[in-house]
Amino acid sequence: MVAVKDRKTITLALQGGGAHGAFTWGVLDRLLEDGRLSIEGVSGTSAGAMNAVVLADGLHSGGPDGAREALEAFWRAMPTPLPAWDAQAGDGAGGLWPTDEASRLSAESLPEDGLFGLPSAVLILAARPPK
Repeated sequence: MVAVKDRKTITLALQGGGAHGAFTWGVLDRLLEDGRLSIEGVSGTSAGAMNAVVLADGLHSGGPDGAREALEAFWRAMPTPLPAWDAQAGDGAGGLWPTDEASRLSAESLPEDGLFGLPSAVLILAARPPK
């Protein structure tokens, strides 16, 4: 284990893109497991915003191990396979993303006092394609 004073402090920007969120979960899991980095802040768009919220809350409530557990619980609760989005049909579903389920899971992942009690800076950007 790396001493806290020897950890490199970083800020993360997490991309969106449906299935990229699941890939990012794996990358975050490895970074958190490694222990050489301290995450000071996180920003995200779409799937990255969901990862950001779950990561920040997990770090706040249980440190790196808590963040790993929270991310795993979030992604394991996501329905699989993710339903495909027909861009030509313009159904507004937000890409390869089940928006209703993802929104519910994200809301359940928030701490009771919202994001205001989290020590990490969290910037969330979300967009839904126009119908």
